[in-house]
Amino acid sequence: MFGRLPLAAWLLVAVAIPLSFAAAPVALPEPMPAHPRLFADAVRFVALREQVKTDPVSARIFSDLVRRADLMLVQPPLTYQKEGRRLLAVSRDAIERISTLAMVARLTDDVRYAERALAEMRAVTAFKDWNPSHYLDTAEMTFAVALGYDWLFERIAPAERALFAKALLELGVSQAETAPASQLFWIKGTNNWNQVCHAGMVAGAIALADEHPAIALRTLNRAVENLHLSADHYAPDGAYPEGPMYWNYGTTFHVMLTDMLTHFLGDAHGTDDYPGFRTSADYVLQMVTPTGRLYSYADCNTSSAGVSIPLYWFARKTRRADLLLTNTAMVTGAKAGAALKTDPSRVEALSLIWIDPSLTASDKQPPLSWFGRGENPVAVHRSAWGDKRATFVGLKGGAANVSHGHMDAGSFLLEADGVRWAVDLGMQDYNSLESKGIVLWNNKQDGQRWRVFRLGAESHNILRFDGAVPDVTGRGELVKFSAQPAGSVVALDKVYAGQIASVSRGVALQPDRCVLIQDEWKAGEKPVEVTWQFLTEAKNATAGKGEITLEQAGQRLVLRVLSPADAQLAVEDVSAPRADYDAANPNLKRITLRTRTGAGATGGFRVLAVPGSVGAPVVPPLTPLADWPGAGF
Repeated sequence: MFGRLPLAAWLLVAVAIPLSFAAAPVALPEPMPAHPRLFADAVRFVALREQVKTDPVSARIFSDLVRRADLMLVQPPLTYQKEGRRLLAVSRDAIERISTLAMVARLTDDVRYAERALAEMRAVTAFKDWNPSHYLDTAEMTFAVALGYDWLFERIAPAERALFAKALLELGVSQAETAPASQLFWIKGTNNWNQVCHAGMVAGAIALADEHPAIALRTLNRAVENLHLSADHYAPDGAYPEGPMYWNYGTTFHVMLTDMLTHFLGDAHGTDDYPGFRTSADYVLQMVTPTGRLYSYADCNTSSAGVSIPLYWFARKTRRADLLLTNTAMVTGAKAGAALKTDPSRVEALSLIWIDPSLTASDKQPPLSWFGRGENPVAVHRSAWGDKRATFVGLKGGAANVSHGHMDAGSFLLEADGVRWAVDLGMQDYNSLESKGIVLWNNKQDGQRWRVFRLGAESHNILRFDGAVPDVTGRGELVKFSAQPAGSVVALDKVYAGQIASVSRGVALQPDRCVLIQDEWKAGEKPVEVTWQFLTEAKNATAGKGEITLEQAGQRLVLRVLSPADAQLAVEDVSAPRADYDAANPNLKRITLRTRTGAGATGGFRVLAVPGSVGAPVVPPLTPLADWPGAGF
C-alpha cells in the first residue's frame, strides 16, 4: 500500500513536505438562514432546554453556566486594558461573559442575562480598536461580539444592531483586509494563530452575511483555503506540535470554525477531515496523566487539566464515547454547586451544543500505551486508567525550534503513587519575560529564548554532553514503540550534532510498575563528560550509594542506578531564579548523574525508578536498545 518506498521513507516525506489541499469554493446559502445561525438555530436552542433537564452531564454543565452568569451580573463591564502588547485577556473575558450570559438567557428567558450580555457588547464595541497589532486579540473579540449579535439578535433594537454590526465590520472582519501585512501573517501561518484568527473572522463574517455578503464570502473562502497550513501539522497521528495546552487552544478554534461552516453552509468544506485531525482527540486524552494534570511539555501550564470542551465535538463527530472518559469523570465527580474546571472555560457554553447525550460512558478504555509521530513526536505508557496512583511515563522527541518549543528533546515525565516525580515546568508567563526585554520568539540557536530557565536545557530531563546545549534544529525521532511490553525509544543523534557520534534514549514501563530509563551513546573523536538530569519537586531527595531516594506527600520513589557503577550522583537546589527575568520554582531540585566516556568509546546510563508501593523490584536484564521489542518507524 506504500508503493515502492519503505514505510519509513513515506513517513519522512509526510513530515517534511506540507500536505496539499484543494479547497472547494464557498458559496453563501440561499436563502440566508435566520439568526441565530452560529452553531445552532432557534430549534436547536429549544431542544437544549430539554437536554439540560434530562441529560445529567448537560444539567451539571448548565448549572455551572448559571452559577458563572450570576457572578457576572454584578461585575462592572469590561474596559480597554492592555497587558504589555496584548489586549487578549479582555477579549477572552468578553467571549466568556457574552457566550455564558447569552446561552443562559436563551435557555431561561431571563432578561437579566441578555441585558448583561448586551452591556458587555456596548462596552467593547466602544473601544478605539481591538488591538490588531496582536491579531489574536482582534480575532477573539470579533468572535465574542459576533456570538452575542447572533444569539441575541431578536433582543437587540434595530438601531443598536447597526452599531454592533458597524463595530464588527470595522474593528473586526475588515481588519483582515486593511491591516498592515505585518499583522496578517496568520492568514498563511502554520501554528495556532492561523486557526484562531480565521475562526474569529469567520464568526464575524457569518453574523454579517446579510448586510455584507461580499466580504463574508471572501472571509469564508480565505479560511477554507488556508486552514490546512496549520492543520497539516496534525499528521500523521494527531500529536499537536505545540503541546497539549495549545492543542486545547488551536483545536478548539479549529473545531469552532468547522462547526460554524457546517451549520451555516451545510458543508465543512474539508476543514474537519485533515490527516491526523480527528485522531488528535486521542492525543489530548493521552496527555492527561493519572494525577489529573497535563503532560506539560513545551509551552504548557502545569495545573490540573479541565474538562476538554472540544472533545465533546470529537466524540459526536466520531461516535466514540471513550473519548469522554476523563471529561465524564470530571463532571460527574464534581461536587454539586462547586465550580467546574473547563478548558477553554470561555467557551463552556458551546459544550451544551456539542454534547450528544446518546454517547453515554463506554466500557471501552483508551489504550495504556500510545504514540504520535510528526513534527514533535511523543509516546506515553501507563499502568492503568482511572487510578490516580498508576505509573505513567512519557517520552518525547522533536526539535526545540518548533512553535512554542523547549529544549526538551529526549525529556521524560514520570508519575507514580499519585505523585509527579520527574517534572516538566512548562511555560513562563510571556509578559513577565517580554517586559524584561527578552526577545521570546527568537528560537534560533543564539536566541534569548533559551536563556530562560524553564525553556532551555537547564530545566529538562535530558542528557548533556560537556555541558553544551542541544542543537535547536536537531530532531529527536521516535524509532521504536511497543505496547506489550511497554517501551519506546528515541534517536537523538541530530539533537546533539557535533557533541556526540550517536545517542539514543529508551523508557520502559515494567510489569511491576517500575520504570527503566536507558541511555546509550558513542563518543566522537574526543572524550566527553555526560550528565543525566532529573528535575523534581520532591520535598526530600537523599543521595545514597548508587541510588537517590525521593519523598513527597507521604510517598517514596527510589532512583536506582544500575549502570555505570562509577556514576557520580548529586542533588542541587534550583528553586531560586537564575536571572531577574526567571520565575521562581519552589522546591525544585535537579538530580544529576555524571560519567566520562573516552574518545570513540561507548557509554550509557541505566536507571530504574522504583515506586514505594512496589516493594522489591524485578531488575530487568541488560538489553541493548537496538534489541528492545517494538515496531520501528
